[in-house]
Amino acid sequence: MRPFFADKEGRRRGANYPSQVRLVLLLLLLLLVVVNLQLAYLFERSRHGLEQELDSRLRLAASWLEESGKDRGGGSWGERGAEAWPELDPASWRGWLGRCGLERLIWIPRGGNPVVLEATGRGWIREEAEVGGWRRELERAWGGETVSTPTYRAPSGRYFKALLLPQPAGSEKGGVGGLIALVAPADSLGQLSRFSSLILYGFLVGVPAALLIAFFFVDFVLSPYRRLSAATPSAGPPAGVLPDVEAIVATYEGTIRALQQKEAELARLYQIEQRRAHDLESYQRHLLNHMSSGVLSLDSAFRIRVCNPVAAEILGVMEAEVQGKDAREVFARMPNLRSLLEATLQGGRILQREELEIERPEEGDRSWIGLSSSLLRDEDGRTEGAIFLMVDLTPIRRLQEQVRLRESLAALGEIAAGLAHELRNSLSTLLAHCRLLQRRLPGPEARGTVEEMVGEIMSLERLVQEFLQFARPAEIRLQPLYLPHLLEEMGRTFSESLAEAGIEMEVQAGSETWISADPTFLRQALVNLINNAKDAMPGGGRLGLEAKVMVRKGRGGRPKEKLVRISVSDNGKGMGEEERRKAFLPFFSTKEKGTGLGLAMVQKAALGMGGQVEVESAPGAGTTFHLYFPLTGPAGSGRDG
Repeated sequence: MRPFFADKEGRRRGANYPSQVRLVLLLLLLLLVVVNLQLAYLFERSRHGLEQELDSRLRLAASWLEESGKDRGGGSWGERGAEAWPELDPASWRGWLGRCGLERLIWIPRGGNPVVLEATGRGWIREEAEVGGWRRELERAWGGETVSTPTYRAPSGRYFKALLLPQPAGSEKGGVGGLIALVAPADSLGQLSRFSSLILYGFLVGVPAALLIAFFFVDFVLSPYRRLSAATPSAGPPAGVLPDVEAIVATYEGTIRALQQKEAELARLYQIEQRRAHDLESYQRHLLNHMSSGVLSLDSAFRIRVCNPVAAEILGVMEAEVQGKDAREVFARMPNLRSLLEATLQGGRILQREELEIERPEEGDRSWIGLSSSLLRDEDGRTEGAIFLMVDLTPIRRLQEQVRLRESLAALGEIAAGLAHELRNSLSTLLAHCRLLQRRLPGPEARGTVEEMVGEIMSLERLVQEFLQFARPAEIRLQPLYLPHLLEEMGRTFSESLAEAGIEMEVQAGSETWISADPTFLRQALVNLINNAKDAMPGGGRLGLEAKVMVRKGRGGRPKEKLVRISVSDNGKGMGEEERRKAFLPFFSTKEKGTGLGLAMVQKAALGMGGQVEVESAPGAGTTFHLYFPLTGPAGSGRDG
């Protein structure tokens, strides 16, 4: 690092830096004063030269005017007065005025008003003249002295200069009889005089003002220097000597470099913290997106702060659309869920695996969820919000329903087996007696009555047989089944009978759709559904049989499923809400001679093969039954991760 002072001379210069600044500024002011004085001197010399030239011209014109008066005889101009001027030729006088560079003549009589005598093309004109500004010059002129007036400014704005010529009154009267003022234009002289005055006034006012401004300017300029000097380290030059400018600049640069290094270090730390925050946020987002449970977080104003994909799927909402919105408005159509959210945030209730049923309007079904909650509090214990964990219990509930149904069917089968055995024995006995009566009773009427009894016994026998088939545990043998072959077979089987009933059948078997099912039970289920559709259209209509591969989104964090949906649809009268709810109950039927076991057997078969059955219907809009089975075989696996 360079020393504060290289030598004594440098030390002396550095110590007197403020004095140097003041000295330089003073020299600049002196230079300005010298230039100003030189300029004023040049203006004054120019003004003096122009004034002498103008005076010479006026005196030359005065000499010629005096000689002209003598040549015309009759005494001096003062003896003849103003009445002598009209006798003269105006044109020649106008030319004389022009040659002499004069503007006009003014006749000033003793004791009278001054008049302007000006030669024009129309002759001589007379008008009053204002000569009040020549008081001192007039006094001298009346004393018989030829006097030159200062340059003056006329009301028109132009500058003029006049020469006053005393005219004798004559030998008899004696003294001065009048004055002739020769007036010449002096615009250049007037402007020059004006500039000279301005320069002088500027000098007299500007120099003190400049000194005062310079004082404050120096103080302003040196104030940063003094602050920097006071901030420099104590290990500098000897006492009483200020550090030089270079040392202060070096110290300042060192401070700046240190600040820059600290700024770079702060920027590096900031980037590290920013990356850390970003990584933490990414980890949190990744954690929320891959949790198997739904997470819903609300602030104290019920605004949704976090809603992970699983929670959005369970609640049937779009994750991006509900961020920042009021949960009470988002879940307005789920009153039981909304009441639990309010109970937690407003009442402080903590939920522990609370089970509730919700309806998702956009999907048109009902779901069951398990809900737990915890309050979020700040350091002072104030509630900032709440977090809710939820699990989709719908598959478990459906599985429980299936288990209960199977248990009920098993119990019903055990009871029905003994009951059906007794019924079949009684029916066999009744049938034997009816056959015996049919042979012994005379007359066709009696035999007809017995024949009707035999028909009813046979109907009861078929009902008992169907009931036994429904109640008895089914021996289902699953195997890979190529579904298009089965659907095409069903189309060929029913095409003729449906055509006779005025029903058009449309089969869409799809391609490469394999499922794992029992062909006998699936065929029987499709027969029941097609017969029900046929009965629902007594006046004819359209019946559809379709197989379609679909992907069902797994809820509650479960993966997506590839399913095969087999649909049997009709455009009949449809079913109401009550009929649709009871459709799969045993012995429930809307047909006069129906047993009410057909759809119950369809549901039993679907559940036994690992599938499920659903119904869509509305009054006047027809009915559609859907059978769902996992997709297997060459087309894919049952699940798609």
